[in-house]
Amino acid sequence: MSQKYLFKGKWKRIPVCIHWTIFLWLPFYYFHQGHLFGIMTSFVAFFALLAAHEFGHAIAAKSRHVKVYAIKLYAMHGQCEHEEPYYERDDVFIAWGGVLAQLAILIVVLACERLVVLLPPLAYEILQPIFFTFINVNIAMMLINLVPVPPLDGAKAWRVFPLAMARHSPEVKSKVCRIMNALNIRRRKAMKTESERVTAELLDRLKNK
Repeated sequence: MSQKYLFKGKWKRIPVCIHWTIFLWLPFYYFHQGHLFGIMTSFVAFFALLAAHEFGHAIAAKSRHVKVYAIKLYAMHGQCEHEEPYYERDDVFIAWGGVLAQLAILIVVLACERLVVLLPPLAYEILQPIFFTFINVNIAMMLINLVPVPPLDGAKAWRVFPLAMARHSPEVKSKVCRIMNALNIRRRKAMKTESERVTAELLDRLKNK
């Protein structure tokens, strides 16, 4: 497998490998952009986006003292190989690391796009391929990654809600119970009122007969 990687380097002693299949995106950008500058800028932006996602996982893992074994980039996805976290909350936090890195890029690029509008139209045309990748492709990647199906990040990321409920379960359950009781009381009152109305209508019909 090692001969299939076009590049092998290290980041903070973590092996970083880039697979040759990354170049399979070039035909897509060729048909979308149609000119060499657009193809190259879009491709570089997509590569940066893919790398940011995996490095986001790695940074999240290191912040939780979870050992990272390698970062690998392929055409359709990347891999941040790390040891299994001891705590489930760390596992969930690492799963969110990639999407949060993409979200940070999205916010910055959206702000930059607002500023570029103030420049001459030519400036926007030059930067349009970058905006397309960092906004449109970025959002699509985040949505796909958050689908709750293994091996996508969403399979672990959405466990954040059960964890939050478990952490605050006594308070949350108490509040939920109060809300449900209030709703049930209102529902019972509404049902009683409706029952009384229907009964009154039937009695009136019987009297009229």
